Amino acid sequence: MKQGIPISIESIVTGLQNIRIEGRLEQLSDNPPIIIDGAHNPAAAAALTESVTSLYPGKKIILIAGIMADKNIRGILDPLFRIADSVILTKASYERAASADILREIISEIAKAGVFHDTANIVNTGSIKEALTLAKSRSTENSVILISGSFYTTGEAKEFLGHKGILSRLRE
Repeated sequence: MKQGIPISIESIVTGLQNIRIEGRLEQLSDNPPIIIDGAHNPAAAAALTESVTSLYPGKKIILIAGIMADKNIRGILDPLFRIADSVILTKASYERAASADILREIISEIAKAGVFHDTANIVNTGSIKEALTLAKSRSTENSVILISGSFYTTGEAKEFLGHKGILSRLRE
């Protein structure tokens, strides 16, 4: 508009309402509900936490988390861990990915710092496929599977579920 292009406010609003960003609050399945979000920094993880809490009130969140080793793992896991009823830690098939064991160490530190969470509901897996299979087996009609921590993790999950993955051409 500032550059003289004739466009109405209504057109701008409609366009913004219809934006779909792959890998951001993207629902891959209805039964069970599977949501992916590549939240790979603390601000994105906090925003995701708010969105999931708002969009799925009262639902039990099964979190699948896989994060790159060079990211702020604690800052990403902390808000997500707070809303999760069950946590499945995994590792994307990418050289920069942190192992599930490293993620578990950090989750344990978060739990000790005052987040009263049942650490018995934290499981390590060796692959995204294994994590999704386990999450589906734990899913009930009152749960949502949330996959987050990296676009590599969410991309692999999409591929496993039969969708075109995110960043798949960048993986080894």
